Amino acid sequence: MKNEKKDVRSRYTKKIIKNCLLALLKEKQLKDITVAEICKTAEINRGTFYNHFYNIYDVYESVEDEFMKQILEKLNTVNISQLNYFFFKEIMDFVSINLDFTNLIVANIGESSLLKKIIDFVKNKYIKDFKEHYSYLKEDNIETVFTYAINGGIGIIIEWLKSDKIHDTEEIAKQIDKFNQIIVKGYLGVA
Repeated sequence: MKNEKKDVRSRYTKKIIKNCLLALLKEKQLKDITVAEICKTAEINRGTFYNHFYNIYDVYESVEDEFMKQILEKLNTVNISQLNYFFFKEIMDFVSINLDFTNLIVANIGESSLLKKIIDFVKNKYIKDFKEHYSYLKEDNIETVFTYAINGGIGIIIEWLKSDKIHDTEEIAKQIDKFNQIIVKGYLGVA
């Protein structure tokens, strides 16, 4: 029973530290945030911080890993070659639920290792799934469609995040689906 209480308290403390980091990231860049700021915001002492994390980057990596795990769980359940409305609606709902972190990724799009990991995972799965359904297609062509589609989709999501229509995930999913269907049918000639 004592270990269970300690585990619950430990998870809670880690969550508070992560949330404080995310709040501070809205105001400044990661490299400018200090352990002292996290401790003050979280109302913990430095020892408590170091019982759970090595440094600020360790906290950020933990947040990224948690986010990545959630995304992979969603993506592993679908056949990505069937990039359709239902797939995009799932992604848009996930983005909507995780707006703060999504905005941080988008704000640092050129530096986001998480976004690169997600794109690499989706790309590999997309090519694999597509080749299973359409083995006659050249991998280079599938990769070209993926690159075009992912960059267009990210662009649409970025503009959506900047707008006041954050809750309209259904409409954005429909738009991305339509564009991708046009690309897949037009360039690869598949339905």
